[in-house]
Amino acid sequence: MTQAKQINTLSEFLLQAQTQYIVFDLGRGIKPIDNQQFFDWENQLAPCAYPRQEHAWFCICFWNEKESQEQYIWYIKLPLDENGLLIQAARNQFLEIVVTALGSQLQHTSNEEAQLPENPFVFQPSQQQLADCNARIHKALKQTRAGNNKVVQYMQAPSVQDWQILSVQDIADYVSTSDSSDTCPVQLTLAKHLMHLPVPMLSCLFASLECIKINDVLSKAIIAFYKSSQEPVLRQLSLRALSHFEPANISLANHFVEQLILRDEALDIETLVLIAGRYWHILNEESILLSYMDKVAAKDDSFALFLGIYADLVKVPSCRASMLGLLRNTKRSNLVSQGIGRLFTR
Repeated sequence: MTQAKQINTLSEFLLQAQTQYIVFDLGRGIKPIDNQQFFDWENQLAPCAYPRQEHAWFCICFWNEKESQEQYIWYIKLPLDENGLLIQAARNQFLEIVVTALGSQLQHTSNEEAQLPENPFVFQPSQQQLADCNARIHKALKQTRAGNNKVVQYMQAPSVQDWQILSVQDIADYVSTSDSSDTCPVQLTLAKHLMHLPVPMLSCLFASLECIKINDVLSKAIIAFYKSSQEPVLRQLSLRALSHFEPANISLANHFVEQLILRDEALDIETLVLIAGRYWHILNEESILLSYMDKVAAKDDSFALFLGIYADLVKVPSCRASMLGLLRNTKRSNLVSQGIGRLFTR
């Protein structure tokens, strides 16, 4: 038996190759995953926590300090079964591609930069995702980026400087240097200037902010921005900026989005989809779920949005029980009942 056949998981492959590695889940935002959790997901010991489109989406960064200072990054998506468990046959197929291309000890990376041949498991992230993943990696590896200083200088007087000198990566690195303390200079500066920043920079900032926990000062500033903005896209991006979730934290953002759902007025389709993708955790509260699904069901007579969002949320492990409970909930509206009826007649 060859050494390659003894490798059963990506985790084992990376460890056997004597690399250090970090993993981010890109299914619903960008979330760091500790190596033990990733190992458990690979071995079907737990369902993947952030599925999207019936796949788990990962950024894996690895390096071998003894061999090189170079880091290598893979963006991969692996299919999940109906219980949210990683389909091991697909993982094994990807692993075989890796070992064949790079060797069981990553001995073929020096000239190829760990590039893999075209295969169905790799994907190309957006420019914003690339920047945010790179920023998280830079921070994890304590790598200083020169572009960060450009953003610091710009933010000292944004009204008199040209934002176009800043790249998406510069902005992502700047945001990643912050912490959620009440005195964090990055977050206090953003809160101070938020209303006066140009739209392209706001778009990048809001997208990067969803990757980190933000303090109450900046949360309040973003909520105020949402309330004052008349631009739907910026309002949606501001909700993304608020969406970093920690189970033990009942945040201002969660309360704000809950109130949006409970209010009588309708929400546009994009915002409803965003709530499913970034605020699914608040839907475990019965009153919030009933109001949200009622708004979703009211969007179109075909119930296409309702069917799509239900199918998405029922695959999220932390939301599955609530979504299945909705099928038997006697408090649901007639519209939601009609939508559920469509689930069984498709």
